[in-house]
Amino acid sequence: MNTRCLCLALVAFLTSCQSLDPAAPYTCGPPARQAQCVTVIMASRSDDALAKQFAPAPHDKARLYIVRPYTIEPTIKTEVAMDGNAVAEQAPRTYLMFDIDPGEHRLQMRTNALANATMQFSAGQTYFIAHDLTQFFNTVVGRIKVLDPGSGQRLVRSSQRVAMPNVPVSLTASPEEAFHANTR
Repeated sequence: MNTRCLCLALVAFLTSCQSLDPAAPYTCGPPARQAQCVTVIMASRSDDALAKQFAPAPHDKARLYIVRPYTIEPTIKTEVAMDGNAVAEQAPRTYLMFDIDPGEHRLQMRTNALANATMQFSAGQTYFIAHDLTQFFNTVVGRIKVLDPGSGQRLVRSSQRVAMPNVPVSLTASPEEAFHANTR
């Protein structure tokens, strides 16, 4: 009887942890150091579940999963841009999934500092990329890290999908100015 009550209490607790409001902030971090994360617009639960099925990329596109897997800097958004176009903003423990044309693309991410990489993407391939933040004394350094599929899927499964705007804005400023001009 006590085991059943404990199980029901655990289910009720876990259910209450899931917000029904996709824009609501959620807490992140280990229980001993809970922090309020920044607010970003979250995708629906069904879109999140669909992306976590890891369907193959379309034959004429490359599929990207970009994950911010850890809770360093929980009160600062990561701004993501590709080829000078704002893509979306991320909070800790969130990911993006989208398809792009194959070829060379410049990926840019900013939390405190700008991290960027020019990468080659092939049609029909799926790529997992992490925005890896490391705290070094009083500075947080970000880097773009390509993940193997197993590690990428594991990090995506433990994260929530971010909703993405449908219309990217072309940017003509420098990469640093572009983030500020188009993510406000």
